[in-house]
Amino acid sequence: MNNIQNFDIRIEEPCLENYADPPEDPLGELSNFSMAIRRFCFECNHQVSIQIGDVKKNVFFDPDICVLLENNIPEKILALSQGKEIEIIFMESCDLIINLKLTDNIINCTLQDFGYSSKQQQFVLDKNQVLEVFINFLNKVIEKAVIGSYITSVERDKFLMPIRKQAIAQ
Repeated sequence: MNNIQNFDIRIEEPCLENYADPPEDPLGELSNFSMAIRRFCFECNHQVSIQIGDVKKNVFFDPDICVLLENNIPEKILALSQGKEIEIIFMESCDLIINLKLTDNIINCTLQDFGYSSKQQQFVLDKNQVLEVFINFLNKVIEKAVIGSYITSVERDKFLMPIRKQAIAQ
């Protein structure tokens, strides 16, 4: 099966301009962890490149990756590894939906781009590569938050528990 496409997510250069206001929680509804993640993504904003096959899209820590983290992306990655279909949505920086469905050892990926016109593309990805890329990316992002003293190593370990279990199972 030579039609397997490349999948990659990379942290790129820092984004030096803030296009939004600093995160606030005036009603005190957010957990300390959620507020810390929001502050980290805002104050340490980076561009992130996502490449699927020959398609490359750019998103940012704030707001895109922050939304993924708040929506518990480690649980979604675990669900994908267990054969469940997942959807990753980037509606802030770009109108993009990535739908991933595991079949045997391949992942069928549907990329929906809602720019000036709607476009849908299909890709076949390697299961192990996709899971490894997601796990490595999340580890790097969360480690940056620990190094910056936004979250503790205990919070990091608790947050990443689902993908650490998955990595052990591989």
